[in-house]
Amino acid sequence: MWADTLAACHDGLTLRLPPRVAAVVHQLPVATDDEDHGEIPQPSPTLVDDLAHASAPAARA
Repeated sequence: MWADTLAACHDGLTLRLPPRVAAVVHQLPVATDDEDHGEIPQPSPTLVDDLAHASAPAARA
């Protein structure tokens, strides 16, 4: 996912996170609304584990 993200940025493409990863990011708390950058999500203590779980291939039943 990291290589695909970097390639998209270098190619000038719009970044789209996989839905499960985007869901983790959208659940992060937002401390303030920055004047220049808008809402800035704050990391949570479980962020690394949450992102690892969300970016892992989905288990098939």
